[in-house]
Amino acid sequence: MGHNGPKPDKWPVEAWRRCAPTVWDMKAQEWQVKARCELCGLRLRVDLNAVIKKKGRGFSLWNVRARCRNAVPEPFGCLGAMVFESRPPGASRVFRLACEEAGEVPPRMRKSPNWF
Repeated sequence: MGHNGPKPDKWPVEAWRRCAPTVWDMKAQEWQVKARCELCGLRLRVDLNAVIKKKGRGFSLWNVRARCRNAVPEPFGCLGAMVFESRPPGASRVFRLACEEAGEVPPRMRKSPNWF
């Protein structure tokens, strides 16, 4: 007996978004989420519990950017933006938490308030 549907690695990003639209859903399903700066390449593990505590259960990391947390170079640190990436449970590939949904304005990646 096998599974007849497509393997999780073949699922489109939109399907993953429907599975876990909020940080609460990601935490419940044990997603591994990371933030990556597009400018300096800094990578950080995202603590979903901290995000829930600061922003609430309904907050979404989809189509969101945050300012880079890298303090180098001085005096201002990196001026880049961090994007969020994840490897959901059952999947072996990592993908960016960005997608267009029907009826949604094509994302230019809305900027998140400073929540770190």
